[in-house]
Amino acid sequence: MQAFKFQSALCSGRKKFPELFTNALTSNGQQFGKMKKTIILIGVLVVLICSGYLLVVTIFSTQIDPNFFKSIDIDQSKSFESNVTAIAYNKKKALLSIGYESGNVDIFDGKNATKYMSIQPVSTRSNILNFSQDGKYLSVGTYFEDTTYIYDIENKALFMKLENTGGTELFTSNNRCLIMANRSEIRLYDFKKNIWLGSYKTDGVVESLSLNDNETLLAVGTNNKIQLFAFYQPPWYKRIFDKKSPAALSLKTTAEAHTLKDWILYSWFIDNALVTLSRFANLYVWSIPDLKKIKDIPLKSNTIRGAVFGKNKRYIMALGVNEDREKEQYFEEQIDLNLNKSEILTRINTNYPNIAKWSESQVNENNELIFVEHAGKKILLRLGPTPENQIKSNYKKYVGKYLAIPKNFKAFAVAKGASGRYEGNYTWGQSSQSIADQKALEECQERVKKTNINANCYLKFQGDKMLGD
Repeated sequence: MQAFKFQSALCSGRKKFPELFTNALTSNGQQFGKMKKTIILIGVLVVLICSGYLLVVTIFSTQIDPNFFKSIDIDQSKSFESNVTAIAYNKKKALLSIGYESGNVDIFDGKNATKYMSIQPVSTRSNILNFSQDGKYLSVGTYFEDTTYIYDIENKALFMKLENTGGTELFTSNNRCLIMANRSEIRLYDFKKNIWLGSYKTDGVVESLSLNDNETLLAVGTNNKIQLFAFYQPPWYKRIFDKKSPAALSLKTTAEAHTLKDWILYSWFIDNALVTLSRFANLYVWSIPDLKKIKDIPLKSNTIRGAVFGKNKRYIMALGVNEDREKEQYFEEQIDLNLNKSEILTRINTNYPNIAKWSESQVNENNELIFVEHAGKKILLRLGPTPENQIKSNYKKYVGKYLAIPKNFKAFAVAKGASGRYEGNYTWGQSSQSIADQKALEECQERVKKTNINANCYLKFQGDKMLGD
């Protein structure tokens, strides 16, 4: 139906089209002499469509095997070298790459739920992985070497290696350019012509790179600065007829994000603004192109280990840690940019040093599934509005753990937010029931202070006896 609407709209002016087409060739013959073949081809296509010879193109979505998630083998118990150091996912080809301390990289095929290939480009820690947007290439790097390795995924072969590159990188959507960090500079590489186009100094060591949707602006995060560059890519006709106009960058604005050294690990463009997230959990929203700070959203964590940005440009999911405790406590924290608040989804008690590596996964109508690896364990989390059944199931899980504790002086205190979400804490093994009650309430209130639940704690259980609703 959409194809016929398109044909009708295009051909509604078919009486005028031949006249306009002829005028374009005659009045601009000299100016567009080199483009006559292109114009004629477009004219022929339109005539064919309007004559009823309609070409229908079907776009096939990538089908992922339902066993894909289960088939991913992550075993970090073997040795230190088997620890996961990076994860990258390409939705178009349904490919998941996992890098390890050993320098090895496994690539899994989501369509067939199998391991597609294994490579070892570096001798230690493959911690920089990046797919081209079409999934044809994978770049691999490490902070221990100044070389980036580009692999041709379809042919399972090393395509090229680029020296003097040490850090994050980006493919442009058309695979024309690679934007690469090299300590305190950015380098541009023409991927089609295999030549370097230029290098540009930055104010500090480059930690993150991001492009806006139409790829005209490049955000560069350093150790405490955010810089905005204009990114020029020549249109197709200039690439053909004017080979002296290569892609180029020009600095527009620089802003200081923090007074202390704080690496800007992530940046994302949203509408007419830029979001940055730093190592020490500072999340700011900036106006563009002048880079004026317009929002400061407080987080529960004080150090960020990893983060992903939702496709709808509303949610960020970050894994952070509060290192003030005797035992590090990691939070899976979802930030709602519209509401300027964050919500803790899960707490993980662990002191494992290499815990958070994230990758974007499938997208459905309202939510995204995020693939997470925690010390060798695989988790799928939903990014988006927290469903009521998820809130209830998490609460029931903790109640079940509490009730499984042998009978003694124990208590469970909770606070219930307006959305129905519970937050709480339980304690056991105290010298009396009154002490257990008091301790549970105090610890519950401490937890509530770190959330957006605007409610007081109350006792839900004394021993195994449930109180209240």
